[in-house]
Amino acid sequence: MVSTRGHKYKFMDGEKVLCYEPDPNKARVLYDSKVLEVCEGKDKRGRLNGKIEYLIHFQGWNSSWDRKVGEDFILKDTEENRQLQKELAEKSKLHQGTYLYRKERKKQREKSLTARIESLTGHGALKGPSLSEEGSSCSNGFSRDESEFQVDGPAASIDVDTEYYSNSSSVESNHEEDKVYLQVGDKLKKFLEFDYRMISEGTLTEIPVKLPIVTILENFVRHYTIRQLFDLGQEQAKMRRRNSLFQKGDQKTKDYEAIRTNVELCKEVADGLRLYFDFTLKDYLLYPQERQQAELVLSDEYL
Repeated sequence: MVSTRGHKYKFMDGEKVLCYEPDPNKARVLYDSKVLEVCEGKDKRGRLNGKIEYLIHFQGWNSSWDRKVGEDFILKDTEENRQLQKELAEKSKLHQGTYLYRKERKKQREKSLTARIESLTGHGALKGPSLSEEGSSCSNGFSRDESEFQVDGPAASIDVDTEYYSNSSSVESNHEEDKVYLQVGDKLKKFLEFDYRMISEGTLTEIPVKLPIVTILENFVRHYTIRQLFDLGQEQAKMRRRNSLFQKGDQKTKDYEAIRTNVELCKEVADGLRLYFDFTLKDYLLYPQERQQAELVLSDEYL
């Protein structure tokens, strides 16, 4: 039996650290993290085996993402390790082949995106809650009820695709590979227009939101799993009506294994989106006013 008495842990409960992504299939990056608990490993008989693990909470995500990792996954929160974190993040983003992370083009992209948004929302036809009429409900700049969302008038029928292609000629030819063509549905288009108008008037979303991104992703996986099982049940019921001997034994097992594989793939997609939001939210997915709010919420005192 290996004794851990008097053992000095490298990291302590409550310590703010940097932690590598624990999933070996994901990009090797460092997260802002916090040590929740020091855990001493035990063998099958319940005896201490000298193995030390740390329960880690990743900043900005709920407790369902907490993980136990070994010392080799954790680094002290130092300037040198912060620089390593930055380098790994940039390397990972470039490795993914997405133009969003090329620093030398950041300013031009932001300017182009801002111009396109303004061209779509500059018609003055959005009708949301007025700041002058609603009074103090928006005065602190941190409160907005999404249930008040309302869009009317010509702006509701603006064709984003048409505007995008009409402006695309202004982009220099050497940045041709930077273009990403997206089809935006009418409902999302209206909400983006409304959201831009509200933020430009100083009305930010109340933090924390009732339904964070990680919860949406978890609900997506849960819904997908339920839907897969439901569809299989429906199909089996139809086949049973045709043949009472249908799906006995190996075939049913194969069907459930196929569902298991699909659900695992769905979880991988959701986890990939989680990583995407984690690394692009503050730099690329928020307006300048929202970035200030995010920096406050994600500061050390809120960890």
